Amino acid sequence: MIFKTLRMFLLAVLASSCTFIVFNEPMPTGATPLDRVPESLRGNYIYEIESMTSKVEIGENYFISDSLPEYLSDSLILKPFGEKYVLSKKIIDPKIEADGKWLCYILSPAKGGNLNVEVFCVADTTYEEKLIAKYGGKQMKAPKELGEPFLFLDTDLKQFKKLSKDKKVRIPVVLRPVE
Repeated sequence: MIFKTLRMFLLAVLASSCTFIVFNEPMPTGATPLDRVPESLRGNYIYEIESMTSKVEIGENYFISDSLPEYLSDSLILKPFGEKYVLSKKIIDPKIEADGKWLCYILSPAKGGNLNVEVFCVADTTYEEKLIAKYGGKQMKAPKELGEPFLFLDTDLKQFKKLSKDKKVRIPVVLRPVE
């Protein structure tokens, strides 16, 4: 299975018909992976996309979305990124071209106990070409159930920081705490 954790985020992004950006390694490079999820991220959350409500639970060392738990491991890595965090999920499916690449999500605590999650993807094919020229990389075929291809970008830390500020490549999802 390609995705268990945060699967619904991916489906939400699909609704906007965009290409997921994948990386060669967990981001940010050089940062030490955490063995525990910081307390500021932990909790039970809900989010709504197109009038569909989903739940996410984040514990000391796990994430649960759609009742599928996934623990911090070699294929699910959480790293600090300034005042934010990057959750990197390794794609493990030898049948697809992006096998071994990493999907990354930026997580940041927000006011009112909310948690902001940003998914890296791009909806404009013209902009995809500019990203490939700027960072190096290529388009990769995606599994049939996702429909849209992956965009592999071969970034270093400096480039990742720049890319993380580019609003054309991030889709925000706000998780609200369950009361």
